[in-house]
Amino acid sequence: MAFSDDEVAYLQSQPPARLATVNADGQPDVVPVAFELDGFCIWVGGVGPDVARTRKLRNIGAGRSKVSPVFDDLVSMEPFLARALRV
Repeated sequence: MAFSDDEVAYLQSQPPARLATVNADGQPDVVPVAFELDGFCIWVGGVGPDVARTRKLRNIGAGRSKVSPVFDDLVSMEPFLARALRV
């Protein structure tokens, strides 16, 4: 599934993200991550030789393949301000 131009622009405006994986007990494990978007895929990674030992990669490597990116709807980083939900 390709992202629309509006979706790409929105996701690129949201610098932090979180990645939810499933731990060995079947519970969610959510960690902040940096990400890149190429218009088709969301790339999540890390830096350095220890990235393979992170919980997120251990969870996925153990065959627990349920994964979800979580994006905050931020208005601003300085000051940190999330968009309010309007009902």
